[in-house]
Parts: sequence; C-alpha cells; structure tokens
Amino acid sequence: MLDYGKPYLLYGRVEADWGALTLTVEKTRPIHHPNGPDQK
Repeated sequence: MLDYGKPYLLYGRVEADWGALTLTVEKTRPIHHPNGPDQK
C-alpha cells in the first residue's frame, strides 16, 4: 500500500499508444531520505 506524500520508485513497463503513455507497475520501493524523520 502506498502512503500519501512519500516518494516511491516504480518499476515496470512504459507503453505508448496513439500518444497516450501508460505505466504497468511490476514493483515498488520506498525512497528513504538519509536524514529524514524516519531515521534515528
């Protein structure tokens, strides 16, 4: 589940059809800032 306001890396396939882009997400990974509030 994604958390609002936190950045994530999205892995998957980008496809274009008639100028419309879609991303089929296969994997997600949260991005942690080294000095963020979650770090001690």
